Amino acid sequence: MVQKIKYPAVFLLMYLLCALIDFGTTYYRQAKIPATEYSSAELSEAMQKLMQQHHLTGADLSQAISDLQQQKKRYLE
Repeated sequence: MVQKIKYPAVFLLMYLLCALIDFGTTYYRQAKIPATEYSSAELSEAMQKLMQQHHLTGADLSQAISDLQQQKKRYLE
């Protein structure tokens, strides 16, 4: 009877130990990441007004910004 319980108990103990180590390393890595004041999803007031005036979606705004950066790069070359 003890033999039947022994192997699943050892397996479960090893699994929990590995999960604890994984949680600890993930927590440690997250703690090292510096906190930022604003998230990347937050836009400035000027960008929000621009989106509202031209009825832009986030994808449209992103495309417009990348197009502008490419034009700037071409102009500087």
